[in-house]
Amino acid sequence: MTLDDGTVIVAKGETITAEQAERAEQHGRLGALATTATGGAISDAYGNIADASRERQKEYVIGKAAGSDLHAEDGSTIVTKGQIITAEQAERAERDGKLGALATNATGGVIVATYGDARDRVQGGFEDMRDATAERQKAYVVGKTASQDVTTDAGETIVYQGGVITEYQAERAEQTGKLGALTAAALSGGLQNRSTEAAVDPSSPEAAIGRRAKTEVRSPGGSLVAAQGQIVTAAIVERARHLGVEDRLLAATGVRPVQTAQSGGTDTRAALADGLENVSSGASNLWDRAKGWIGERREDAETALDERQQALHEQRIKDALGRPVNRVILAPDDSIILNLGEIVTHKAVELATQGDVLDILLDSVSTETPDINPLDSRPDEHGKGALDSQPELGEHTTPATGLSTDPKTHG
Repeated sequence: MTLDDGTVIVAKGETITAEQAERAEQHGRLGALATTATGGAISDAYGNIADASRERQKEYVIGKAAGSDLHAEDGSTIVTKGQIITAEQAERAERDGKLGALATNATGGVIVATYGDARDRVQGGFEDMRDATAERQKAYVVGKTASQDVTTDAGETIVYQGGVITEYQAERAEQTGKLGALTAAALSGGLQNRSTEAAVDPSSPEAAIGRRAKTEVRSPGGSLVAAQGQIVTAAIVERARHLGVEDRLLAATGVRPVQTAQSGGTDTRAALADGLENVSSGASNLWDRAKGWIGERREDAETALDERQQALHEQRIKDALGRPVNRVILAPDDSIILNLGEIVTHKAVELATQGDVLDILLDSVSTETPDINPLDSRPDEHGKGALDSQPELGEHTTPATGLSTDPKTHG
């Protein structure tokens, strides 16, 4: 068995050592090594039985199950698939010149039986693991690859298909009552990985799944795709493909040789150029956003100031209404809008606005509080609802001073 770079891990017929098994595991070829070992045993079985004598071949086939149907030259059936071969059938096969084919057929039956036993052991292992304690199940699933998504009843995903199960995920599965489902996903994942390992194209990014990254892998923009020492999952491969760094991921896991210094320098320069371009673009966008924000704030401030000034102007007009002016207000044609001491009215405000002298009017409003005697504006007529005992108009005197309250008595 050889690696992708041509390095031979173990030669045909060589006894496999622990060191070679470790090396195969490091390169993700342990399953292939196991298949090679099994294939060697099968090949030896074929070779030995083919070279054996006729008597040895007949002894070998009797009692074994046929791997497929075997027919004589005339089309008659010597043995059917799955049937246990008898001495009579072995004799007939020898007479018809089919003993070698029968021996091969019997070997195929042994292989089928071996696969059936392996399947039963896997099924038995699943049954044993399902009935195992929670601690044993958690210890088993950690580090295994999930064959399918495992979710809680609330819809929370504990682990995605192709993901390597962690201790936290095992604890979470136990807390949510999904440890059994996680164990089944781990068992099925291990079986699928072994069955599909040989079918993966070694040049494809999927060949990195299950391997450990020896160096970190980053995108052209600098984001981390895989950390050093991390086990590569299907999700990491998909992210590497999306960012266009599949070759770097394969090189980091040892699937492909590391690129030369020249190409590495080119990648570095490209990454730096992309990074500088991203930084420049980000700074430009940030400056544009800052200018836009400042412009919006300035417009808001100007609008608020205009509204404030308008409110103050309207308040000055309201404060001026009903108050006298302390100067003569003239229109542009020198006509008098308000004379000295006259009261500011709405019409006066309108005329001053039309003559563009409203500011002069507002600045001329007297703000002094007038000293007004209420009796100065008292009517001469006696009130119909007043007391009959109340003195008539002109007869009012104050009890304390004896002075008349009738304004007409004051000369």
